[in-house]
Amino acid sequence: MNCVQTIIGVDEATVANGCLHIVPGSHKLGNLKVKRYAQGQVEEQVDVSQAVALEASPGDVVMFTSYTVHGSKPNTTDQPRRSYINGYVRASACDVGKWAFLDGKAVPVTSDSDYHRIRSKEDHEIHEKTRKGNGVSTGSG
Repeated sequence: MNCVQTIIGVDEATVANGCLHIVPGSHKLGNLKVKRYAQGQVEEQVDVSQAVALEASPGDVVMFTSYTVHGSKPNTTDQPRRSYINGYVRASACDVGKWAFLDGKAVPVTSDSDYHRIRSKEDHEIHEKTRKGNGVSTGSG
C-alpha cells in the first residue's frame, strides 16, 4: 500500500451533516483513473449505491487507502462538520521534485510561491464545488 488517508473527527459527523461515505471493497479495483467526481465516471466501475455512511464522534479516526471510493453529501444542518485530514504517501511512490495540479493536469513548479499559488487556486475551486454538494472523489490523485 502506497498511501493511507486519515480523518480525525473534530465535530460529530452524521448523515445529516455530510459524514464520509465509502464504497466497501472499492480499493481492490485499483486506480480508477478518475480524479474528481463527474456524473457517470465512477458509476461505470463501482456500484455507488453500496456506499456506507461512516458516522463518527469527535476523536474518532477513519483510515482508508487512496483507491477507496469515498465522498460526502451536503451538510443540511446549521452545525459545522470539522475534521483533521492527513495522508501518508510512501516516498518511493512520489515523483521527484515539486508538482501541483492545475485544471486537472500535473504541472511542474519552480518555486514554493508557484506551488502555493497553484494549490490555492485549485483548493478554492474544489472547496466551492464540494460546498455545493458535489464532493465525491476517488482520491486517487
